[in-house]
Amino acid sequence: MHIPKILCNFAPKFEKGMKNVLKTVFVMAALVLSASGVNAAPKRVVAFNKKAVADSLTSFAQRKATVGKIKVTTVKVKNDNMVEVFASRQFSTIPFSNEDVEYLHSVVSQIVLGREDGTVRIYCDDRRHEIGRLVSSFRRTKDLPLGDIQCVPYRLKKGQPLTQNASVPYTITSGLQGEHIALWGSHGIYFNQKEDRWLWQRAKLLTTVEDLYTTGYTMPFLVPMLENAGAVVIQPRERDTQLNEVIVDERQARTEGDWISVQEAGWGDFGKELLEGDNPFKKGAYVRTTEGTITYPASVPEEGEYAVYISYKTESNSANKAKYVVCHRGVETTYLVNQQMGGSMWVYLGTFDFSTDTAKNYVRLTSEGAGGKLITSDAVRFGGGWCCVARYAQPEAMDNVPSAKLVQGARSKEQGAKSKEEEHELDSLRRNATTSGYPKWVEGARYFMQFSGVPDTVYNYTESKNDYIDDYASRGQWVNWLAGGSSANPKEKGQNIPVTLSLAFHTDAGNIKKDSIVGTLAIYTDFDNDKDTVYPNGASQSKSRDYCDYMQTQIVEDIRALYAPEWTRRMLHNSSYSEARVPKVPAVLLELLSHQNFADMRYGLDPRFRFTVSRAIYKGMLRFLHEQYGTAYVVQPLPVEKFSAELEDNNAILRWMPVSDPLESTAEPEYYVVYTRVEDGDWDNGQRVSADKLPADGKCFTSLPIEPGKRYDFKVVAGNAGGISFPSEVLSVYKAPDEKGKVLIVNGFNRVGAPDIIANTDSLAGFQTESYPVAYKKDVIYIGAEYDFTKANQWTSDDDQGFGACYADKAKETEAGNTFDYPVMHGKVLERLGYSYCSCAAGAVDSLMVARYEVVDLIMGKQKETSLGVQKITTDFKTFTPELQAALRVYQGNLLCSGAYIGSDMRCKADTAFTRQVLHYEYRTHHATRNGKVRVALPGQQISGKEFSLVMEQNPTILPTENPDAIRPAGKNAKTCVRYDDSGLGAGVQYEENGHKQLIYSFPLESLEQFEPFYENAIMWLTK
Repeated sequence: MHIPKILCNFAPKFEKGMKNVLKTVFVMAALVLSASGVNAAPKRVVAFNKKAVADSLTSFAQRKATVGKIKVTTVKVKNDNMVEVFASRQFSTIPFSNEDVEYLHSVVSQIVLGREDGTVRIYCDDRRHEIGRLVSSFRRTKDLPLGDIQCVPYRLKKGQPLTQNASVPYTITSGLQGEHIALWGSHGIYFNQKEDRWLWQRAKLLTTVEDLYTTGYTMPFLVPMLENAGAVVIQPRERDTQLNEVIVDERQARTEGDWISVQEAGWGDFGKELLEGDNPFKKGAYVRTTEGTITYPASVPEEGEYAVYISYKTESNSANKAKYVVCHRGVETTYLVNQQMGGSMWVYLGTFDFSTDTAKNYVRLTSEGAGGKLITSDAVRFGGGWCCVARYAQPEAMDNVPSAKLVQGARSKEQGAKSKEEEHELDSLRRNATTSGYPKWVEGARYFMQFSGVPDTVYNYTESKNDYIDDYASRGQWVNWLAGGSSANPKEKGQNIPVTLSLAFHTDAGNIKKDSIVGTLAIYTDFDNDKDTVYPNGASQSKSRDYCDYMQTQIVEDIRALYAPEWTRRMLHNSSYSEARVPKVPAVLLELLSHQNFADMRYGLDPRFRFTVSRAIYKGMLRFLHEQYGTAYVVQPLPVEKFSAELEDNNAILRWMPVSDPLESTAEPEYYVVYTRVEDGDWDNGQRVSADKLPADGKCFTSLPIEPGKRYDFKVVAGNAGGISFPSEVLSVYKAPDEKGKVLIVNGFNRVGAPDIIANTDSLAGFQTESYPVAYKKDVIYIGAEYDFTKANQWTSDDDQGFGACYADKAKETEAGNTFDYPVMHGKVLERLGYSYCSCAAGAVDSLMVARYEVVDLIMGKQKETSLGVQKITTDFKTFTPELQAALRVYQGNLLCSGAYIGSDMRCKADTAFTRQVLHYEYRTHHATRNGKVRVALPGQQISGKEFSLVMEQNPTILPTENPDAIRPAGKNAKTCVRYDDSGLGAGVQYEENGHKQLIYSFPLESLEQFEPFYENAIMWLTK
């Protein structure tokens, strides 16, 4: 994704000029008071100065964050040199630096004592803290007194992590290597005991719902970033959207060696549903050995991407480097798993592309490298699947209790066996038990925890009387259970996983009537459930404030720099919310924005914004942890751009351009990794390349051997000591043994974006129903079209949402987005036809490149110029950029071009001249068809007169084209070759003159249900 070249400084200091202005005002006020003789009456001084002090604190605080008026309860003048000020708790919610503290002390001293050098103490936060103690560690220019608990860093003993990918060709030294991070995105659908039905925990608004909206950050962006930095990320909700699920028990696996079976202590088949109290990890057996192998076939029902989870049993002599080999389409990836932690639960390894051939698709555990220690094996799970926890209404259901008001304590015992009378009573209730009917990834954490073997003491706080409470109350307890027995939580029993940090990601930051930003609120708690203010490792729980400040500052500053200077920084709030209070590790409850607020969601629905926010969260975690260890951090690079893959003899020549991060100086690439996929295999584990640089344009390049007759796909990541970047787009090459010709496939479709907005007026606003988002790879947040656009309509309940209300007919599926791999789709047809081909990004195209090919296939997809938010700092994704126009002006070969907005995105005078003179078409209108039927209008082609169908509605597999353009011929020798069936408008223009041919289509070929025959016909006409 494109990142604008805008510089910003991390955590800038309060403006000195403004300080001087305020200081002058306060000094003048003090002089007036002094001149009027107020100091002669101490009681009058205190009473009068209390308001003056409150005003000064308020003015200062409101420059730092969006907070209300600061109240001052007491001003004590102890002697001629000492002042104590007691301010309201709200004053503690702003970020302080040492410079701020000194400044405020001098101002208060001047107001109260008439001079700047008096001793001043300003207390806030229920009088528990002097503001000097609220200075976050990264803002601290002076240390606290020696021995102060706040100076103790938060450090955990690092050892072999839970999982480690042993096949990567790089080493991370300055990232998050060895860290275990627990995080979750908001809520998930849950069972309401009172209403006896499954409900969303928040209202359905503005095409999404908070229960799913935050997964639009965690799934595609935040979790991969943390993992790319070397962290092990553990989540209490399902992470895989694959609807198929296959669980292979140890009884169905193939063993070699002497394996011993242990009964009633492992995963077992529970049938279709899990009922109250069921633990699937107590229904079966597991096996163990010190020497042997066990192989689990990936018996998936259809090919596709599947997450791989493993389970095993932790014993006293368990190996800390159990070797797992995942074979995916014949490619092997090796993991080392520390079986001394994480037993009897699902442990995520990775996501892979599997075929149905079990000879080339399996998971194998071997004792090799275990050093004679015990290895155990229970089951392997492929895919996320559908709901399986069935719930029923309880006769003693509880009302919902907000997290901040819940007085929580962990249950000490699991639910025991019930009496015959109790069982008989429950049997009738169980007959009415229902599952949600949704995929697992949509459900709340309570249900995934039960499915994952978590004790019901953790997830069933209310003993099934209120699933809403159980869902949010369980998450902090789950963190402590994971960390139990480790250096993070040594006194409790648990999974022995040294969890470093916890993050609860929400977007319920409130609402305002004005059409303005609500902004970012961050919550921490400096004590736990037991009122302890010290973590088990000896560090102060005030570290959560440091962690919180790091994250909030990074988020706000990055958003302001790249997209929204108006973005609001709200409170740095010390409050007793369950998800911030309960974990015994540094924890943040992030309320990023308000999903109810239209102004916030103008940014929040755009994947570019979500990428930036996720990167800011990752950077905040990285900086906080490296500060604790006293080490230098390095931020992983941004993705490369201007990628190209061409053929030279029997070699693929790959070129790309590194991208510098204007917000982070350490994020420079130090090496690159090229990933290769051959024919219908899966991606290999990458090859680290020593990329040379071309002196002419600064591009990096490398050469890789290829075999004629085989298709090769490539993607590139940039790397450094902090980790690896997101991948480039996927390019493809093929050298035909008996070559019919050479084609260059140009991918001009790199757009992602939110739905278009309707006119934002005093009365109306919202997101257009006939404009779908373009997601990064796949959409996990869109649940249905908005239908209430009237701002005055008020929320009355989550079933009657008012303004912004939307349908939920799409909530059970993901929606196809920009997969960034369309050259592969086109290349497979060219391979079958016997043409050699290469591919490149549109940004890599120049006149010399296109001149080498007799056919250029230009993929525009749903590319169109797109701005983000209100300020519109940057505009991206122009269809025909000036550079691309220049290359096509001199191209003398044959051109195929297709895209939904190639007319409407080219309406300025210069652009119109280009489309008329060079591409021989002109724009007619948009929304050119309702039924999506197109018909070839010219005779003499294989498909003349045939009807083809565009996919017009969102779906999981094919990118829809909901409102394509209509175009018409421009100039002689240009003809309409395809028409929309319902409107009769032109959908394609054919041009031929002096051996030069062009086919221009005003819809994406990739959206055709019958892509292959249509595309094949176009290539055959261009090359005959």
